[in-house]
Amino acid sequence: ATQKGLQLTCPFDAYFFLLCKRKWFNELKKKSLSEVTINEEIVSKGEPAEHEFMETSVFDDKQKLFQDKFKELGKACQELLKQCFTDTNMQSVADKLDVSYAYARKKKSLCISQLTKLVRSSAAYNQIMTT
Repeated sequence: ATQKGLQLTCPFDAYFFLLCKRKWFNELKKKSLSEVTINEEIVSKGEPAEHEFMETSVFDDKQKLFQDKFKELGKACQELLKQCFTDTNMQSVADKLDVSYAYARKKKSLCISQLTKLVRSSAAYNQIMTT
């Protein structure tokens, strides 16, 4: 964002979602390298169990909605996005799919846009967002 010539080829929310996802994966990698210490005396940090259950339930609903709408995408979009989720290097994704780098980036943008539209047009999306 600090570069003057940055131009987004996809909706900002899709771009932002992928940035957050990558950041989260990096944090998980960092934490997996450190030792885990569990203090069994502390069960909860003051949050009621009902609140935690609701958060988990909403997360599960979001995950199910994403998976359902992901299945509605075409096979080419599904394959491209699966490769992008597992590999951060677009050049290697393009090589694996035997397409050009530019085509892979453009197609990824279109697929994310289509997936975003499918999710947002769903009745389940509106229900999840109002809870």
